[in-house]
Amino acid sequence: MGSDFEDYEKGYLMKLREQGKDKQKEQAYRKAERIKQEKFINDTVFTVWDYVLLESIRRGDYRIMIRIGSMQVLTSMKKLFLAGWIEKPKSDIPFDDMERLAKFMDSYEYKQYKDRLNRIMTREYLTKRSDVCNTIGIKNIGDQLILTKEGKRVAKERRDTMYIKWDKLRRLYRGGKNAELQQLAKANAECLPMFFAMGLANGALIASMMSDARVDYPYWYEDLQVAGGSTDIWGITDNFDASFEFDDS
Repeated sequence: MGSDFEDYEKGYLMKLREQGKDKQKEQAYRKAERIKQEKFINDTVFTVWDYVLLESIRRGDYRIMIRIGSMQVLTSMKKLFLAGWIEKPKSDIPFDDMERLAKFMDSYEYKQYKDRLNRIMTREYLTKRSDVCNTIGIKNIGDQLILTKEGKRVAKERRDTMYIKWDKLRRLYRGGKNAELQQLAKANAECLPMFFAMGLANGALIASMMSDARVDYPYWYEDLQVAGGSTDIWGITDNFDASFEFDDS
C-alpha cells in the first residue's frame, strides 16, 4: 500500500515538474516574441497605408483593402503581423462576420477586382503572396484576421490622433479660414486616407475642402478615384460620420 502511494506521489510530482517546465517554456517563448516584435516596431517605418489596413481589419471593411493596391496590402499585412498587431482568430468566426465576408465576395466590385488581378498576375505577386501567407499561417489573403490586444490599442491611439486632426481641419473649413486651412491641409495631406477609412469624410467633402484651401490632391487621390469608380472614392458613404462632421461642441 505504501509503495503504491509513493509511486503515485512520485508520478504526480514528476507531472507537476513537467507542467512547470512547459509553462516556463511558454513564458520564455512569449517573452522572446515580445522582444522580437518590439525590435521590429522600433526598426520599421509604418506608413499611413499600414494604419489604413489596420483600421479596415478592425472594422471588417473589405472594400478598403481592395482599393489601396494589392502589393501594398501584402506589404502592410506582413508588417502588421510581425509587429504583433494582427493575428488569426483563435476561435470560430462569428456568423455575422462570415455573412459580411460572403456578401462582399459575392459583390460585383470584388468579382471585378478578382478578374483584374487574374489578368495581371505576375510571379512577383505570387511569390510575395505566398511569403505573406506562410508568415501569418493562412491559406489565402482573404482569410479572416483580427486585431490583437496591442493592435486594438495602436488602432485606438491612431484614431484619437486622426479625430483631433480632422476636427481642426473641419473647423477651419466651416469657419472659412482658407489661408489657415491651406497650411494645415498641406501639412496633413497624408492623413486623408485615414479620414476616409474611419468614415470621417467622403470624397465630395474632401474635394470641397481641398478646393477651398486651393491645395492639389495628393498623388494617390486620382488612383483611388479610378479604383473606386465614383466621387466617393472609398465607397463608404454609408459609414460617413456626419454627426461628427457637423458637431461644433
